[in-house]
Amino acid sequence: MNKEFWSDVLRSGAIIGLVMSISHIFEQYMMAFSDVDLIKSTIICGIEWLVAAVVFIWLIARFTKRRAMAVPTEIGVTYSYLLSFIILTSMLTGVLVGVADTLFISAMGYDNYILGFVDRIDQLG
Repeated sequence: MNKEFWSDVLRSGAIIGLVMSISHIFEQYMMAFSDVDLIKSTIICGIEWLVAAVVFIWLIARFTKRRAMAVPTEIGVTYSYLLSFIILTSMLTGVLVGVADTLFISAMGYDNYILGFVDRIDQLG
């Protein structure tokens, strides 16, 4: 694994992490802070989750294909090489989503965040 590999992992993970962070923050906002009723909010989050999953898979496939094309033909591309690229990119994506979630909760205030979910639970009753 060379410098180009790690550069691709960091670039791809940052792009996917940004997209998934926006998706996660939108879901959290819809469930905790939005004025939309619970059923509509759940439907919106479900559709958004499905779109985010498709975008995630499409981006992973696109970046993996680009990484495979960057490897010289005399070396060859192995399954384990591309799998390690996918796993490392996904790990970086997860770290960035976790950081974004922490920043979102900190910005909104933990008490307000919890009260938002308690209000949603109260809507069930």
